[in-house]
Amino acid sequence: MLISIIIPVYNTPINDFQKCLSSILEQKYSEIEIIIIDDGSDKELSKLYVTLCSKDKRVSYHYFTNHGVSYARNRGVEIAQGEYVTFVDSDDVIDQSFFVNAAKYLLEEKYDLVIGRIVYLPKFDSKQRIYKNHKEISTLRMLEAMFSVENKGDELHALASPCGRLYLTSIAKSIKFDECIKYFEDQLYNCEYVKKIKNALFVAEDWYYYYQNPYSALHVKHRKWDELSDWDVFLDRWIAINENESDTSTDILLKKHLITYFFKEIEEGVLAGEKFNRKKIRNIMNKKPFVLMTKSLKTKDYISKKRKLQFFLIKHRFSCVIYILAKIKNRRS
Repeated sequence: MLISIIIPVYNTPINDFQKCLSSILEQKYSEIEIIIIDDGSDKELSKLYVTLCSKDKRVSYHYFTNHGVSYARNRGVEIAQGEYVTFVDSDDVIDQSFFVNAAKYLLEEKYDLVIGRIVYLPKFDSKQRIYKNHKEISTLRMLEAMFSVENKGDELHALASPCGRLYLTSIAKSIKFDECIKYFEDQLYNCEYVKKIKNALFVAEDWYYYYQNPYSALHVKHRKWDELSDWDVFLDRWIAINENESDTSTDILLKKHLITYFFKEIEEGVLAGEKFNRKKIRNIMNKKPFVLMTKSLKTKDYISKKRKLQFFLIKHRFSCVIYILAKIKNRRS
């Protein structure tokens, strides 16, 4: 069973890229193809990437002008020949057990999605681990089932990062990462993917080590923040994907997740040093779909005090307070 590993790279320091690539090449599982998508890195760095990639025939290097990480991932999926595909950020590493264990589980049962755990570094608390035990789900209502597996506060990690998991390539090729937005494109992709699958396996093993670096291809420097300019597109796409959700509990969870996205985007924008126009924040919160969504939710729908507060502030349009809280968090981080 061939596994395709897609690595978008954009001006990642060569030592970090080498560490990332080595963690994949040294896997005990050898049936892999590694697809490097260089998203317009500086010429000198690109030359170094080419040199590293040329040392193993399982690695192919592809250079494109800069279009963003979604474009890079889409090109990688188009190229992929494996039965399953996974994504790795160019400054992260994967555990030696990832592919060999995933392949073992897939030999026992064919799953459309296999999800391992992500360890966030350098700050990691073992209490943050989401999946305590292996869990297989097979149902017509995959979104609802995934929420019940996590059952940890208000976060929906199954719809978060595309890393540390294996997607069935035939389904992955039928979906695109949205190239029009630079933030939360992962959640749109995962939500659409989950709606197309019949089964999944959650694995209680640490498969992926996510380094929170300021130069990461998925972090602030790579994204060109523009006062929440992505949000209108994201909101429209999210509603279009989920507008026909008939299950009440799932509908509530999806709406809660959307509120969380919005708050996080403001926080990330402040962290990026963006000069937010608070009027823009208010305008988004006053949009009819957003207003209807907040009206359909209640504070008691949330578990954590933090999320309750965020929802209260958004529901009552306290844009100034939201901005101040984001600034405070930025100073502490």
